[in-house]
Amino acid sequence: MATFGRYLLERGILGRAQLEDATQVMVVFGGRLGTILVESGLLGVEEVEAHLAQHLGVPSAPPERLLRPDPALLRQLSRDLARRYDVFPMWIQKRRLHAAMLDPANPDRVDALGFAVGLSVVPYAIAERRLVQLLEDHYGIRPDARFTDARILELAGHVRSRQPSEEERWQWAATTPAAADAGHEEDRLAHWRDAHGLRPLAEGEELSNEADFSVLHATHLRKPTGAAPATPAAGVEPARSATERAALEADLAMTGDRDTVVPTALRIAASYARAAAVFAVRAGMIQGILAAQGSASDPIDGLYVPAAEPSMLATAARGVVFHGTPAREGVDAIVARLVGGGEPREAAIVPISIRGRVMQLLYVDNGPDPLPPSSLSALGVLCDGVSAAYGRLISESTRRHC
Repeated sequence: MATFGRYLLERGILGRAQLEDATQVMVVFGGRLGTILVESGLLGVEEVEAHLAQHLGVPSAPPERLLRPDPALLRQLSRDLARRYDVFPMWIQKRRLHAAMLDPANPDRVDALGFAVGLSVVPYAIAERRLVQLLEDHYGIRPDARFTDARILELAGHVRSRQPSEEERWQWAATTPAAADAGHEEDRLAHWRDAHGLRPLAEGEELSNEADFSVLHATHLRKPTGAAPATPAAGVEPARSATERAALEADLAMTGDRDTVVPTALRIAASYARAAAVFAVRAGMIQGILAAQGSASDPIDGLYVPAAEPSMLATAARGVVFHGTPAREGVDAIVARLVGGGEPREAAIVPISIRGRVMQLLYVDNGPDPLPPSSLSALGVLCDGVSAAYGRLISESTRRHC
């Protein structure tokens, strides 16, 4: 079966440049292609589901069934099963469970769910973004950090700005609803509101300022009402020897899994410094991703810094390596305390560029001690390795989708 990306490309729903950019976002920040397209405003959730259904040869989940789920059925299918199989139950008829699934065309997954619930399963296609929201609302399953702050104009938004070729534009005009036409600003805003329930940021508008950040810096991403407290993600352990570090560097160079890139890089970085963390640069905001074990006392995925406000992170987000003493107050002090637990003598932040765009930042400090020049040099090489790993994964994924 052709990939979903090729399906959209062949029907002129997506231009090749847009698909390549969407693939880059998927590899670096996660999420499925449909999610990126919804976040970019190219397609609405229901449009994604309709295309998924046609591509996979299964029906799309009826919205009315998703809006009014049966409470008894929600109790019957446990939270653990919903999470494990990425499934949302809709109704049971003649011992057949009708369920919205993230992978409805995977027979092994469908059969495994049927075995677990003791029923035959009729699978339906559903957009990842809608499923994530349903599981949060009805099961209290905390989404991955990339889904949780709806205020952020997702970095996927740049996908929409990529113009297709003349041939793609002609095909697109013949097959795509007017709401996806970049020339119709009013339709674009309405399309975004339908998909997200909020308006996109105006040009030059900031998500928050430094005063807001002082309140928000330690606040984790919102949790559903009545949900069980989320277990903090354990930090990664640093490499303990030069041999282990060399093995991790080899793993980074050969990895085929985007989810291993940041943890592997942090294990290497933490062998050179006492504190290490990775941040993502997303559409005007800098967000914490993960800290090495022993660095941050709390998860850092609720940490947001506006890229437009002066700070050491903002300096690195512009592509300039920061190396110096963090300010003892304001944003820099908050970041240093949250990541390193104190006031370090100096810190270094190295930008990680992927195809010419700064996508991530590597932060390190050595507590009260200086950072050795040899460590700084090694961290620069590490960031080059991270960039190369992402570049290879993007190329491989692009070949599959395009």
